Amino acid sequence: MTIADELSLKVILAKLKVQSFLYPKPSIGQNSNKMNKIIITLFVLLFMNSKSSFAQDTLRFSLQDAINRAMTNNKSIQSEVLKRESLKYQKREANSYLLPTINASAGINQYLELPQSFLPGNLLNPMAPPGEVVGLQLGLPNTSDVGINAQWMLYNQSLFTTKKVLNTQVEMTELQITQKQEEVTYNVSLLYYAIVFSEMQMKVISNNIKSLEAVYKTVDSNFRNGIVKKTDLDKVEINILNLKSHLQNTKTQTQSQKELLKLNLGLQNSENIELTDNFDQLMLVNSLLKTETKPTTDLLLIGKKIALSDLQVKLQYEKRLPTLSLNYGASYNWVSNNFRDLYGSGLNYPVVFAGMKVSVPVFDGGRTSAQVNQAKVSRQIAEKEESFLKDKVAVEIKNALNQYNQYKETIEVRDQNVKLSKALYDQSLLQYKEGLIHLSEVLTNEISVREAESQYLMAVSQCLSSFLAYKKAAGLIQNK
Repeated sequence: MTIADELSLKVILAKLKVQSFLYPKPSIGQNSNKMNKIIITLFVLLFMNSKSSFAQDTLRFSLQDAINRAMTNNKSIQSEVLKRESLKYQKREANSYLLPTINASAGINQYLELPQSFLPGNLLNPMAPPGEVVGLQLGLPNTSDVGINAQWMLYNQSLFTTKKVLNTQVEMTELQITQKQEEVTYNVSLLYYAIVFSEMQMKVISNNIKSLEAVYKTVDSNFRNGIVKKTDLDKVEINILNLKSHLQNTKTQTQSQKELLKLNLGLQNSENIELTDNFDQLMLVNSLLKTETKPTTDLLLIGKKIALSDLQVKLQYEKRLPTLSLNYGASYNWVSNNFRDLYGSGLNYPVVFAGMKVSVPVFDGGRTSAQVNQAKVSRQIAEKEESFLKDKVAVEIKNALNQYNQYKETIEVRDQNVKLSKALYDQSLLQYKEGLIHLSEVLTNEISVREAESQYLMAVSQCLSSFLAYKKAAGLIQNK
């Protein structure tokens, strides 16, 4: 019931108390009319509450629907996509270094002490003694300037390689997005299988409870007629209670699995979900197992790491190459002895220059050599990882295929066990009702049915899990 409904009910109850206080002894007809009005109001409120409780629709998902939802709403995937956006801006930053940079400036200064330059005295006075130095003040105390400065990097080979590095990082980011999508697909599929398995298990347990409750009625009737002891009745009741406890535990487990699935789908905890694929549908799809494989995203990522290490080596070598830049500057300057007359003194002049600059690295303390060696070692590490991963993938594919085929055969055997155990249980139940066998034999056969059903469901679940492991190892996890 919503808060509004509770408040409405409280208002009604308050009115009732007030009316009972003001009119303590209403007539029978009046009392009946008032009670009818109250009942109608309560029914309206209950109807409104029932509508509000069903206002939130249950979201229904097939396995593919759930995967599609996760691809757009999963927060970890969205985080990887944002990293791709960040790299786009890094590429723009790298491109900006190949374009001219232009700066404009303006300033005004008043020298409290003018700078001096010291010259030999005989330059100004031929009569000055040798070795005499004369201090000469340069400039005027008040200056102002406005200008523009431009610089253009004409050649820097490392910048071009940096762009290649960023392009490779963008490709790696795309693969990391794919890797995250595959991870989420695997997790969503595994949770989906687990929930379907748990729901199927709950149905089986519920059927077992119904079956045992029917046995309980029979034993209870025999107990009332003095045919069996109270201990026989207690045995059946204990089995029923154990099954109910198992059912409750399975419900709790299923709810936890659904919460994890909602987390992967980017749904709120308050939202209700329902899975539409059942065991038969999942097994039908997953029986179409094909053995063709393709390179996994992990292997492709390592290949990009090797390419990136090669570019890093090249980049460090290119830092030793000279760079060439073009410089241009233009400014207009004002000078004056009097600050107030700075722009009216007539002492003003322009300054314009253009030039080229070549910069050659000579010595950096061995920094570049160390960075080159680091990149080479990174490449060797990536090559070892690639070799190990190829072997690991081959083993995982082989193991997953073996397990898949084994569990498919196990499913058929355990399905037969379920049928045989049920037939034996039904037969023993009839014999018990006819008084031919003891109750303990019926309960033993009932336990055998439960175990056979549990083993069958477990085999199906393991078959689906091994199929999923094969798709992951074979690089087919996102194939529909």
